[in-house]
Amino acid sequence: LNIPHHNLTESQLDLRISRIYRTTGACVGVVAGCLLGMSCLMFMDTDAADRARRAKELHSVFEHVMTNGKDLFQAERASLFMLDAEKNELWSQVATGTKGIIKVCSCCGLVGACVN
Repeated sequence: LNIPHHNLTESQLDLRISRIYRTTGACVGVVAGCLLGMSCLMFMDTDAADRARRAKELHSVFEHVMTNGKDLFQAERASLFMLDAEKNELWSQVATGTKGIIKVCSCCGLVGACVN
């Protein structure tokens, strides 16, 4: 950093004012380092890992229920619908034989009649 040496003698370094400035400088350095080190935490999405874990668990439950439910009822296909009350719609993440998410209005069709 090419910072010049202080050129203070031992007796000057032992003065109360020198110790105060040295301690204050060390404290400011530690605080500045901690703030710089933690600044990346302000931009992290801390809930992303939790959301991903819950989505994986939900997908696993859907897969398990659909596989075993289809076999239990000796059906060719099966769907498990969840109700989203805020959007007033039913959705299914897994339907055997299809890919993606199926969305249906909660008042339409056979599945809507089952909900009502």
